[in-house]
Parts: sequence; structure tokens; C-alpha cells
Amino acid sequence: MKKALFVFTIGPVKSLINQSRKIRDLYAGSYLLSFLMSKAIEELQKKKRVEIIFPSVQTDKDNSIPNRLVAIISGYTESEQERLGTSLAAYTQNAFIDICNRIFDKLSITPNQWAKEQLERFLEVFWVFQEYERYEAGYPQMVRSINGLKKLRMFAQTNEPYGRKCTLYPESNIVFAKSSSGKFQKFVLPEQIVDITDTDSCKYAIKPTEGLSSVALVKRMLSILWNEKEDGSPVLTGYRSNISSVAYMLLKSRLGTTYEADLKMLGDEASETIFDLQNGQILSEDEYRLESIDAAKELYKKIKNNHIVISPYYALVKFDGDGMGNLYLTHPDMDFHQRLSADLCGFATSVRGIISRHHGICIYAGGEDFLGFLPLDSLFNALFELHKEFPNQVKTPQGHSTPLTFSAGIAIGHIMQPLDELIAKSSELEASAKSIDKNKNAFAIELMKRSGEKITIINKFGIDCENLKIVYATLLDLQENKYSKAFVQNLTEVLERIKDTEDDEKHHMVQTLIKQALKLSDTTVNHDQQAEDFFRLYQRFSFSIAQFIDVLQAVSFLSREVESCSTKSML
Repeated sequence: MKKALFVFTIGPVKSLINQSRKIRDLYAGSYLLSFLMSKAIEELQKKKRVEIIFPSVQTDKDNSIPNRLVAIISGYTESEQERLGTSLAAYTQNAFIDICNRIFDKLSITPNQWAKEQLERFLEVFWVFQEYERYEAGYPQMVRSINGLKKLRMFAQTNEPYGRKCTLYPESNIVFAKSSSGKFQKFVLPEQIVDITDTDSCKYAIKPTEGLSSVALVKRMLSILWNEKEDGSPVLTGYRSNISSVAYMLLKSRLGTTYEADLKMLGDEASETIFDLQNGQILSEDEYRLESIDAAKELYKKIKNNHIVISPYYALVKFDGDGMGNLYLTHPDMDFHQRLSADLCGFATSVRGIISRHHGICIYAGGEDFLGFLPLDSLFNALFELHKEFPNQVKTPQGHSTPLTFSAGIAIGHIMQPLDELIAKSSELEASAKSIDKNKNAFAIELMKRSGEKITIINKFGIDCENLKIVYATLLDLQENKYSKAFVQNLTEVLERIKDTEDDEKHHMVQTLIKQALKLSDTTVNHDQQAEDFFRLYQRFSFSIAQFIDVLQAVSFLSREVESCSTKSML
């Protein structure tokens, strides 16, 4: 019986997920991709003579499903294959449009022709059949075919008139907008948009004068369907309605259970009020409900009286298994592919638990990919645990000599910085980490200060995360005042003068300067051990003075933002 490999992908991944202004946008984009792929898998499983290789069909409903499926199709003629691919693509497109229409119905709004056209041309679905005799030969050829097909950029000419563009999707006009005092944003033409100013469900989800394209609105308002049911089953299977904002994550992490009732009274949507009050801002009823403003003032009074400061900095973490695509290609064995997919599914389940224990927010964890938010208080311990768990759960194939690893990009930013900047930066940092050398297994961290200053550190994780652990140990020592904060300033000032030195003796110079800076900061104790520790940190960053300076400045800053008793160290 003739067999063929069938690969089916859904996109666009980057624009659907990354182009987001709020966490609810980010999660909605990730959820929609996973939801549509799960629908495609369910539909494909109804067909005869079909065996899905990956993703694992036993995927936990809470896990994100990768946007690519591979199956074996037996006994189909070429015309039957084409009908199967075409019908599955149409089914997926219709599932997407159905979700969009349900949102419009729930909001009691009628999309205009521009809104409909934007949605109809948005999804990118690709599929390929590759006939084969041996899986080992057919799989690489199938990968080459689908990659070649995706390089052909298919597009439909838009007939949209000129108008103000959506900031999230600049290829599309704003078609849903709010007015302020009866006026829309400049260049928003009333005859081209759907006015949602008086739509109750959009009152606090969408800011005054904010305008969105169709896809941006669908992402922003997807949560409105979280409890909708059809024939007794949820419309949005596996949707997590408890995805919080970054502000609420930071409050819960720092305040703990002591202020649980106050946080519940405040609510997620008003969580930024505490940061507004910390910054001396006046709360407006245009942005927050009156009861939320009252709850915020009451909570802020309590935490201020207890001398608690909530750090406005957080981490966006993105990691990806190293060389996984190549692993599938170099080990094109069907049993191994199925086992690897199951292992990755198990790891994704563990990731959600780890992130939850560390008070973070998991946006997606599916396949070998992860994107999530973490408070600085628990960032390092979460990374240590994730790095340890990956090789424990994702097993190497026979003949592969080293454990499997991942590389991570970590963007640390201020709550007031645009989310899309941190998303883009985390992807850039992940790529930087992966380019460190052929073995990868690295991290890249960038501290994006509110002032605009940026500090980047890149290194290998090392055995048992040893390189990241020494950074964390230095941070804790600074925080616990084991040496003066002036030490970092004194040392970085003198190191700046010699960082471009080519002298072979510069390592000895660094060692001497560390001792001198320690002595200047405190003359009452012997600093030999501390000097040794700092020189070891310098060694860990490839004897690079520039990187050593960046590490010192980063840990000095973070030591002021991380709560000293937040978590037990895993060092």
C-alpha cells in the first residue's frame, strides 16, 4: 500500500503572538495557534488510514500544541491527498472565522467589510505530501519541501482605502475604534470603522481613543468566550482565564498571601494602580472603576505603612531546545520522533508547574519552545530548575553522546516599557545565546533600564548552571551587604580605563584592581576570599573586562530590585 508523509502547518506564528500590547493579547495569539492545531488534529483523526507521528496526541490540554503536525497517510491517491490537504486547510480557516464571529456576537457588534477581509486573509496554512518507501529517506525530503513552500510568500492584494494603521498590525487599517468627546484619532475615518465607544465589555479592555485592526481586537477580546459552551463542552478548550497582567504577577509575588484579600478586592485589571500611586500619579475614572480606585488607595496605604516597595521590573523569558530541528533530521526514525514528541509534551507540563511555583505566567510551553514572565525575586531559581529538568525529561537518542540542552533569552524591563519591545528583545537575545558556539546551551540577559540604558551579559550555562549560579551568588552577596555597594562603582570606574588593553598581564592587573577596590570600600577586614570570588566571576566570562563590567553593573542594579527573603537559593 502506497504511503505518504503529510506535514501541515499554521501561521503566521510571529505576528499572531509577538505583535501584542498586553499579556492578554500575547496569550490569546499563542492560544489561537494551539487551538486551531488541536482542531486540525481532531479533524484529521476522523480520517481512515491516518497515523499522527507528532505532536503527541496525548498532549496535556493545558500545554501549547506546536504549529506543525506530521502524519503518515496510507493508500491515498494523489487527488485524494489534495482533497485531504485542501479540506483540512479550509476546516482550520473556518474554525478561526467561527471564533472571530462568536466574539463579535458576544460584543453585539457587526464587523464591516474591511474587518471581514482582514480576518479572511490573515491565516497562513501550508501542507505537503511526500510519498516514501522508507521513513528515514522520506522525512528529510518532506522537510525540504515544506520549507521551500513557505519561502514562497503568498499574498492577496488588499483593497483597503487609506487610513490610520493599527499599531500592532501596521499592514492593516484600524477598523474598531473608540472616540473621546465624540472625536476619533487623527486619520481614523468614521465611515471606515466600527465604533466601540459604548460597548460595555470593551470599556476597560480597550483604552479611550485606542484603535485596533480585526486581528488585534479578536486577540484582545478572546477572553470573553472563556466560559462559552456548545453542546455542553467549552468553546475554548483548555483556555486559561486566570492569565494575569504583569502588574498583578508582581504584586502577588511580592505581597504573598498576607494581602490576598486586598488583591482580590483590587482585581487584575486595576493592578497597575499601585505602581501609579508609587509614582505619585493621580488615578483616573476614565481608566479604572471607582471601586478599584478605592481598593488601590487602601492597599497602597497598607503596604506603604509596612515599608514595602513593589519593584516595577520583571523578566520575559524565551527559550528553545538546542538543535532540535536538526535532531529530527539526523535521527529520522519514526519511533524516536514519537518518543521525542512525548518527552517534550511531558517537559511542557513540568514547565507550567515550575513557572507557577515561582509565581510566574506561562504564555506557551509546547514542543521545545517556551515563553513566559517571571518576577525578579524568583527568576534565577526558576531558570536553574528549568535547566535541570530539560535533560531529565527529554532523552537523547541512541548514539547521541551529550545531554539535550536549551538556550534562553531573558529581557528584563520596566512595567511601563512597551511589551512588544521586550518580546522582540527576548527573541533577539535567544538568537544571541544560540550563536555563542556550536554546542549552544547558553543564556543572554539584557537589563533594559527605564532610563534607556541597556546592559547585556551572555555566557554558557555551564555544567549544572554553574556560570549563571555564580552571577546569582554575587547578586545575593551584594544584597546581603557582604561588601559595600561603593565597591562595584570603584571597580567599574578603574576597569573602564583598561578594558581595551591588549597587555598579556591585564589579568593580573584585574586581580590587583579587585583587591584595591575591596580595600577602598572597607579597610577593616581581609578581602582575600572575596577577591578570589570576583576574579572567578571574571574568569567565567572569558576573561573579558567589558563583560565583567556589565555583569557587575547588572547584579548591582538587580540586587536593589530583588527582595532579599523572596525565595530560598538553589545554589
